Amino acid sequence: MKIPPIDLSEVIKILKKEGGEELSSTVKTPGANPFGINYTIMTEWNNIIRILEFDLIPQLAKGGDISSLLPAANALKKSVGSLTLMASQVLSFIPGPIGIICSIINAIVCFASGNIVGGLLELLGCIPGAKLGVKGGSKLFTKIGDKVIILIEKNPELAKALKNWEKIKESAKVFTKDLNFSKIKELTNKIQKEITDIEKNIQKPIRQFDTGQTYKKMNFEHLSIKNKGIGDAGVGQFMKNGKQIQNRGISINGIGYGLSPQTIIKPW
Repeated sequence: MKIPPIDLSEVIKILKKEGGEELSSTVKTPGANPFGINYTIMTEWNNIIRILEFDLIPQLAKGGDISSLLPAANALKKSVGSLTLMASQVLSFIPGPIGIICSIINAIVCFASGNIVGGLLELLGCIPGAKLGVKGGSKLFTKIGDKVIILIEKNPELAKALKNWEKIKESAKVFTKDLNFSKIKELTNKIQKEITDIEKNIQKPIRQFDTGQTYKKMNFEHLSIKNKGIGDAGVGQFMKNGKQIQNRGISINGIGYGLSPQTIIKPW
C-alpha cells in the first residue's frame, strides 16, 4: 500500500539534541559507574536515533510503498523495548524522550504495514498526555507536539484519517495498550477545528481575465494589422473602413470584445 510523504526530520532533530540531553540528565545518578547502565542506555539511544535519522525517516519522507522498511522498523521496536527496560531499572517511570521515540517507531511500523490510522494515532502519542505512564520535560513535549500537529494539518491523507479514527481504530490494529484515548479524542477534535478554520480563511481566487461578451468561434484573422495601420486610433485599437474599432481580446471562454459604448464593433 502506498502512503503519503510524512516528513519527521524536524522531530528527529529535536529528539537527537534536546531529547538526548534530557534523557542523559534523567538517568544520570551521582557516583554511578560511567561505563555502567547509564552509559549503555545512552549508547542504545544514540544507535536508535542514528537508524531513524539516516535510514527510516528519509524513506518515510518520500512516501509510496515503504513495506520494505518493516523488518528494520520491527527490529528497532525491539531495541527501544530493551531501552525502556533498562531505563525502568534506573527510574520508576518511562522518560519522555523514550516515550516519544517509541511512538515514532510504532508509527513507522504502522505506516510500513499500510495502517495509516494506526500510524496517525502513534504520532499523536508524541503529544503531552497522549501516552500513559510517560513523563518528561514539558518543553521537549511541547516542541515535538507542535511539529506533529503542523505535520498532520498540512498532510491531506493524515487529516482525512483524523476524521475516521474512532470508527476503524479496532480493525486497524493500532497499538492501544499505552495510548490515552480520552486525550487522543480531545486532540483530534482540536486539530480538526484548526483544519476547518484554516480552510475557511483561504480566499478563493478572483477571476481577472474576463473581458465581457464571448464568442465560441475561434478566428484570429481579425487580430492582424497587416491590412490597416494603427494610425491615430491609439493603443489597443485599429481603423477599418474609416471607423474606429476596439481591439478584440481573449477571455476565459473564447474571443471577447471590450465594453466601450463609444466604440463601433463589427462581428466577423
